Amino acid sequence: PKPPLEVQPAMITEEESRLAYGQLSYDELLEVLGLALDFRDNDTAGHSRRVARYTMEIARAVGCSADDLVHINRGAYLHDLGKIAIPDNILFKKGKLTPSEWEVMKTHAWIGHNLITRISLLAPVGQILLAHHERYDGTGYPDGLRGDAIPVAAQIVGILDLFDELTTPRGEADTRSTAEALAQMAERRGWWSDAVYQAFLRVITTSDEAGAA
Repeated sequence: PKPPLEVQPAMITEEESRLAYGQLSYDELLEVLGLALDFRDNDTAGHSRRVARYTMEIARAVGCSADDLVHINRGAYLHDLGKIAIPDNILFKKGKLTPSEWEVMKTHAWIGHNLITRISLLAPVGQILLAHHERYDGTGYPDGLRGDAIPVAAQIVGILDLFDELTTPRGEADTRSTAEALAQMAERRGWWSDAVYQAFLRVITTSDEAGAA
């Protein structure tokens, strides 16, 4: 059976391709930034590609526009960009981070946002990088946003970020089956809007059934 989040290229419709046509500079910048993640942490780079794969499907399911999908795909791929500035002793630490180390780790959201918004062509991606760890119930970071104050795109990236973290082997991290991961996420469904959570379930369940066929 294939992994829950198989690394595949994100599929885009003809309309989305038309919108992106002639904007090669955007994609060249994306490729360079993606390579920076590859050099920094191969696990994170693979993680970002897997998250990007399903982000597009969920974004379409909740009604995002074709124009928004271009930014969402890029934001999903680059959501952990800020980790390039996190010290090695924290980023690669085995075991639980101390409270002070965790505060440093959380700064990757702001760092990623500040880096990406310096590039005018990619500025719309900034809010995804900044808010993908916010939670609908207000318990997330960095700003403790609540409810619809959290961009839908950031919620989509956030829910897939967690799912991939739960189901993909990363060093000595504990991993779970799709069913086990979904059960744990059901306990945390207050972290995302109902529309995003239900779309996520439909996409992941359909993909898992197709993989088992």
